[in-house]
Amino acid sequence: MEKIMEKLALPQEAIFKVQVKPAPKEIRIGDKNYGVAANKYMVVDEENSYIFNQSVSSRYKPLDYSYINNSVNDVILKTLNKNILSNMIVKDYIALDKSKIKRRIIFPTMTIEPEINDIIRYGLEWSTSLNSTWAFNNMALADRLWCLNGCTTPEFHYKSYQKHTTNINLDKEASKMSNAIDSFYNSESKYKTWSRHKVVDESALQVFKDLASYKTNAMEETYSKKLVNELVLDWGVNKRSLGSTLWNLYNVLTAWASHPKSKGNIHNIMRDRNTKVSNTLTSDIWRELEDNAKITY
Repeated sequence: MEKIMEKLALPQEAIFKVQVKPAPKEIRIGDKNYGVAANKYMVVDEENSYIFNQSVSSRYKPLDYSYINNSVNDVILKTLNKNILSNMIVKDYIALDKSKIKRRIIFPTMTIEPEINDIIRYGLEWSTSLNSTWAFNNMALADRLWCLNGCTTPEFHYKSYQKHTTNINLDKEASKMSNAIDSFYNSESKYKTWSRHKVVDESALQVFKDLASYKTNAMEETYSKKLVNELVLDWGVNKRSLGSTLWNLYNVLTAWASHPKSKGNIHNIMRDRNTKVSNTLTSDIWRELEDNAKITY
């Protein structure tokens, strides 16, 4: 158990206390003074007085990284057995100024295999920030080892997305995580069915249009032709290894969600894409394809 706790411990640079205190009326940047809006607060490191955020409201509730980590660890230790925990892989991504942190935990012994040598492994990820760029996120994930797609499904992909202006309750995560693990293991037979069920190009195109849909300023429904073309291309490439199947279609969606090529905040882009994929996987178009697969097999 000692080695398990060592793996779950945060790096020393991520262990510090933060507080919110009133911001000064003005701050100095370089050789100039800048005024700060009235009734604003700043987020600082208690020990070194490092300023992470210079302009938040009194409702802002920053969380120490240690508090989040300890809460998530409690859930992990109560939910998973020692064998699984002994083999886990923990990776931390900490911003140079310590303003953001992301922790990913992969469990190599928690796997399903829809197709021979097509392995999916289970994991968890949480992230947060002290500079208002990220809300608190906690989610289950699954990596398809064939190309390390982050598999995203509404069944076993659970997520908590909470702003720092709310009371973040981490005690509710235990039941969510337990349900997510059960669904993960139960999904193996479903994926096997998807890998055998044929999907025609026209049906795949309809799914891609659903994912790429958006409303204009005039609230008219349309879709991104550029995105649809990108997805159609991936669908064609994947046919070589996965065929014209529902499993191929699913992996095209998860690859798009987990491999953003766009510029900007990658963390937020992936979060938004995961949400869009989850919505598509509960759409009438997808449900019809899934129902047909159940009837066929």
